[in-house]
Amino acid sequence: MGKTAKLPFWILTIIAIASLILNIYVYALVAGAGNENTPEFLTYTNTVIIGWATVTVVCFALTLKSFSLKSKPGKVWLFFMLGLVTWLIGDIIFMYNQVIVPLPEELQFPSMADQFWTIGYLLIFIGIILQMRLATVKLTRKEIEVVLIVATITSVLALVFIILPVSELLIADPTTTMEYAFFSLDYPILDLVLLPLAIVLALKYRGGEFSKSWAIIGLGFLVTAIFDLLFTYFENFGEGYLFLYTDHLYIGYYMILAIGAMYLHSSLQSLK
Repeated sequence: MGKTAKLPFWILTIIAIASLILNIYVYALVAGAGNENTPEFLTYTNTVIIGWATVTVVCFALTLKSFSLKSKPGKVWLFFMLGLVTWLIGDIIFMYNQVIVPLPEELQFPSMADQFWTIGYLLIFIGIILQMRLATVKLTRKEIEVVLIVATITSVLALVFIILPVSELLIADPTTTMEYAFFSLDYPILDLVLLPLAIVLALKYRGGEFSKSWAIIGLGFLVTAIFDLLFTYFENFGEGYLFLYTDHLYIGYYMILAIGAMYLHSSLQSLK
């Protein structure tokens, strides 16, 4: 890849690192002052998340533009981009409900945001599966064993510490609605699907220039799954939402996905 083609990738990477460092600093100051629930900080956090979600959509759209929509890779990136657009819409709705026209906390979940986030998962699943079908490389026996071990351990931990305990809380609460129960459990379940898919996606494209971009994108989806599992756990069993740590994963997976898409876009541009 030529230096000119690499430039957008490196610029985005530097901006992401600087943004993450600044964000960690701001969060530390706010946590130290106990101002995490102020409208100003909530506006800041939501704006940063939406900003990086938008950057990610743009990066995926640029990569999609490099392919024909009629081509198989084009369909893959179309589903990826549509999934990320629905996540972005979910983030915007969440900010609207939390900051712009604040709803009581008990009415903020579930909301239309959760519907869009869930749809986004399904679209991204389709994109990952289509992409894996394009790969000619087969996983080795050892790689398959690693994926199965990771998936099994994660599933057992999620089942024991998240899914079953949350289910018990929902059953014990007579006010629990079907909608509330569904959206309380769908994220950890979807994450348990996303996690092994992300690992397989990264392993299927080992070797070569394009493999680096898929490794980065796979890591982004992996961080997505980790964030959501931690979010569900701390929301239900921790001392509130540990925003100081988990928000950085939230913003971080958008950053990683954007960087991965930009790397592939730069690689494709260098071939022209």
